[in-house]
Amino acid sequence: MLPDHPEMLAHRDIFSSVRESGGLFADVADRKRLSPACARAMRNIFRDWRVPRHQAAAVLGVSLYTWSRIQNDNWRGCFSQDQLTRASLTLGIYRNLHSVFDQALADQWVGLANSGPLFCGKRPIAFMISEGILGMYWVRRHLESLAQGH
Repeated sequence: MLPDHPEMLAHRDIFSSVRESGGLFADVADRKRLSPACARAMRNIFRDWRVPRHQAAAVLGVSLYTWSRIQNDNWRGCFSQDQLTRASLTLGIYRNLHSVFDQALADQWVGLANSGPLFCGKRPIAFMISEGILGMYWVRRHLESLAQGH
C-alpha cells in the first residue's frame, strides 16, 4: 500500500489525467499546474529513499542548485516535459516498491546492489541515472511485473 504522502496521493490522478489526454506533459499550462505538487512529491520520495543530493538531481534531470531550492521549498519554477516524465516514472517506481516490499525495504531498494539481469550488480539508482528515462521506464516495468506476481 502507498505510504501516506498526501501530495502523492492527491496528485496521482492529475498525472493519470494528463497522460490519458495524450498530453504527456507537453502543455505548458499542465506543467505549471503540476510542477509545485511534483516538486513536493519528489522531495518526499528522495528523502524517503535517502538519496544523496547529486543523485536526486540527476534522476530528476535538474541542476544541483535547482534541487537544493526544491529541497528547501524555495523553488517556484516549471518543470520541463522531460523532468515531469522523470517525476512520473519516479512516482510509479515508488508506488510499485511499496506494493512489493515492506516500508523499510521499499525505501532502501534503490540504493542496494541488485544482481538481477536488468541491473547486473548495479544499484537501481545508479542504473536509472546512467540509463536515463528509458532506464527509469524499465525499472518501473520491472517493479510492475513483480507487483503483479511475475
